Order: sequence, then C-alpha cells, then structure tokens
Amino acid sequence: MSNTLYKTLVLQFKELVQKKKDWLQFSDEEKRLTENTILVVRVLNYLNNVPMYKVSEKNGEIEDIDANCKNVDEAIAVAKNKVKGLG
Repeated sequence: MSNTLYKTLVLQFKELVQKKKDWLQFSDEEKRLTENTILVVRVLNYLNNVPMYKVSEKNGEIEDIDANCKNVDEAIAVAKNKVKGLG
C-alpha cells in the first residue's frame, strides 16, 4: 500500500463529506469510497501498532533489543491481503 493510495482516498473522502453527510444519500461509488477509506485507515492503524523491535529486560535493565521481523512480516502480509480487496 502506498502513500499515494492513502492520500488519494482521504482527499476524495474529505471532498465527499464536505458535500454529503447522510449515508443513505451516498451513491454506490461513494459508499465504496467510504468503505475503502475506512479499510485503509484501519490497516495503517494495525501496522502502526505492531512493535518493530522486542526489548528484553533483566533486573529492570535493558538486556537485548531484537528486530521483530516475524511479527512485522506477518502484519505486512495481512495488510497486503486486506488491501487486495479494495474495490
């Protein structure tokens, strides 16, 4: 997922909600835009909550810092899978 996709969706959504507020008045395309924007924001939020590193402590002091590659890779795979469904 690229920053361009995020910016495009958010700008289009911002323009939409400046004109309309009632979901029942949205066209199918506008509803899809809304759903896609929400999906992208949720995916980004999910990715932002995955720790990029693990810190192990011993007696209250940092003992080791390791990259959290496994969880980061899994999160990226989940995000790619979710974004594939954008319609």
